[in-house]
Amino acid sequence: FEESRKILRFNGTPCLLVEALRLNNENALEIAGKARNYVATARERFPEGIHLHVWDDSSVELEGRLGTLLSNLLQGSLLVLITLGLFLRPSIALWVTIGIPVAFAGGFIMMPWFGLTANVMSLFGFIIVVGIIVDDAIVTAENVYIKLRTGMDPLEAATEGTHEVALPVTFGALTTIVAFIPLMFFEGFYGTFTKQIPPVVTAVLIFSLVESKLCLPSHLKWVKVRRTQFGRFARFQKRIADGLEAFVDRFYEPTLRFTTRHRYATLATFVALGMASVGYFSSGALGFVNMPSIDRNRINAQIQMPRDTPVEATDARVRHVEAAVEILRREFVDPGTGKSLIGDIVTASGGWSGRPGVDPRTGFVTVAVTDPGDRSEPGPKNSEIAKRWTELVGEMPDVQSFWISGDRGGGFRGGGGSEIESLTIEIRGPAGEEKDAVVREIEDLLESYDGIAEAWDNAGGNRDELLVTIRPEGEALGLTQRDLARQVRAAFFGEQAQRVQRDRDDIRVMVRLPLRQRQSLDTLNQLRIRTPSGGEAPFHSVATATFTRARSDITRVDGAQSVEVHAKPDDENVDVVAISRNLAPRIDAIVNARHELSWRYTGYIAEHEETKSRAIYGGIALFLGLYALLAIPFRSLYQPFFVMLAVPFGAIGAPHEEWFLDRGLVDLTQRPPEGVFYNRMSASSHTRDHRYSAELTAGLLAWLARWGR
Repeated sequence: FEESRKILRFNGTPCLLVEALRLNNENALEIAGKARNYVATARERFPEGIHLHVWDDSSVELEGRLGTLLSNLLQGSLLVLITLGLFLRPSIALWVTIGIPVAFAGGFIMMPWFGLTANVMSLFGFIIVVGIIVDDAIVTAENVYIKLRTGMDPLEAATEGTHEVALPVTFGALTTIVAFIPLMFFEGFYGTFTKQIPPVVTAVLIFSLVESKLCLPSHLKWVKVRRTQFGRFARFQKRIADGLEAFVDRFYEPTLRFTTRHRYATLATFVALGMASVGYFSSGALGFVNMPSIDRNRINAQIQMPRDTPVEATDARVRHVEAAVEILRREFVDPGTGKSLIGDIVTASGGWSGRPGVDPRTGFVTVAVTDPGDRSEPGPKNSEIAKRWTELVGEMPDVQSFWISGDRGGGFRGGGGSEIESLTIEIRGPAGEEKDAVVREIEDLLESYDGIAEAWDNAGGNRDELLVTIRPEGEALGLTQRDLARQVRAAFFGEQAQRVQRDRDDIRVMVRLPLRQRQSLDTLNQLRIRTPSGGEAPFHSVATATFTRARSDITRVDGAQSVEVHAKPDDENVDVVAISRNLAPRIDAIVNARHELSWRYTGYIAEHEETKSRAIYGGIALFLGLYALLAIPFRSLYQPFFVMLAVPFGAIGAPHEEWFLDRGLVDLTQRPPEGVFYNRMSASSHTRDHRYSAELTAGLLAWLARWGR
């Protein structure tokens, strides 16, 4: 049993917290439902005066976010169906759209094999890929439909039409898969999210590819193409397609011809626009957010008192912070219901219930906030409530550090902590006044920046400690410094008598002196020290104990003593990365003047730079991978470069030319120009007086194939 106590209160009433956590692949929503049912029937199990409440139910947020993602997924699929239905024959659009749930089913089947569960990020992967998986089906369906329009046998049209586009469609899917693979190699905070997307995208695209090559053609061979009468929807669809063609003829084609005639001016214009975009972003006018803020249904506050602060003093500060919540409760009210947005309050002094050990100098206050989905209007963000709460608490000179978090973060299960974008500087070197001065100077420098709310360090301070040394008389009895230290430690801290493994918990039974004796220095003088011969001697006859001042905490990294300086931004809109770059030369000037000291960024800034370097190396590897994949179908070493130029020029434009094959405008006796050729044949071109477009396209493709284009 722990002798140091933790003081926990729920809405001002003493309480205990019991956490229900899932293991391995257990269903979090199912566990939460059972826990709520247990609490609902608690009156039947416990005596009068014992009340159970559900607190910090993460399943509420999870259900809300999963519901939002599923809704977005359904809406995206519906929009894809509508778009395909407007520009393709309804029957073709139907068969193409059916491939979406088939591909998704394959993705869900493969998720357990990849060790994934249905969570926010894995479902986000499905949303990303929903618009991509229909590309291969559209290309295959249009090519088969063109074959059917020529009067070819349906089975032969389905087979030949699929075979013609099998190679480019397959490698198109493979290049998309390769483009997502670098996300697998991100580490740290970002990697937790990004690593779940590539397996989902890969599985869905592979199943979509299989469906478009094996299932879709067998359905398309039954599509009727020789219709003489059009229904109401078919006429409406024809008007939409005609309108698009009219836009192409009247606006797009003249513009395209003008830009291709003045291709260098066009290229220069887009290069200038691209450079202007880079300059606009670099100027900071666009704004930058490292990680979007995600409001949770609670706000956390943590207090860190100086070393050796008793738990009663910590609890007094916790009550002060808690008292400010009552003002918040009156100020933040839902205008529609008249109810306060501030809900239950849980406080803890001496450490959090879900964490092992006791720390008398730490205190926590967590406040439940009405979920935005349950309000009559969105109302204030958690960051606004947290800022007002900080103002109400005011200055606390005797507190070492105090922060309030209103969005993502470790929460109390992780013990709280600074925001994910907090700026952390590690200073290495021997402890001393010089190092303390450097730490204070860097803290003042950090707080001088706009956007930095506060700065603090984890160095702690000096405190009194007893230095126990062995006397010559003790050495004469055969005692060593090690024997002396071990026996003193066993008396006051305890010595392990038994160790029991109970499920996941490791229980250690310690034997030591009673608490009252351990709180008195006289006990040390009365302590009996056992000698190697089996005898006992008074402590004062074999050792001396003197008071000295020493560090309360010593942290070592790679063998070097280190101190961390933290800086908390005002909100998520503060660009701590830009601040860190501006800080670096100024910190160099401070630290380099002391030759025994060194420094570096850790935490979020270090992870950001590592992620940036990984992105660069990943981009290079991606370029090489895409080049290798494109070289196979092109059977060329230089043509893939022209295709890959579309990646950077997709943002700034590149010269191109369109051949509109409503008549024979290309001289097929000449050598084709160098370039990348892309073919799109409208399945309904015959309805717009372009009767021979299919034959002209086939002749042009044969001409390009002869010249290896």
